[in-house]
Amino acid sequence: PLGSAVAAAPRNAAAQLAQAAGVSQARALDIARQQAALEGYDLSVYHVASVEQDADGTWVVFFEHDPPAAPGQHCTVYVSPDGSARLMHGR
Repeated sequence: PLGSAVAAAPRNAAAQLAQAAGVSQARALDIARQQAALEGYDLSVYHVASVEQDADGTWVVFFEHDPPAAPGQHCTVYVSPDGSARLMHGR
């Protein structure tokens, strides 16, 4: 139990440092929405299903099409700590 708390501390510290050095969650959401719109996604019919931050500070924003939706109507935008973004289309 104590060992697990000590082992978890460096990961938490790393995530906090990455967030401090990178972009905030709110800014990452703005960037992700802009990138999705630039790549042709109509955000009036998509919603943010999840937002997570990787250990390296990259934000992962998952968009889902509002129902009804055909398979593959989703996308994920990765926002790096430097603010750059790349979009992966759903399959």
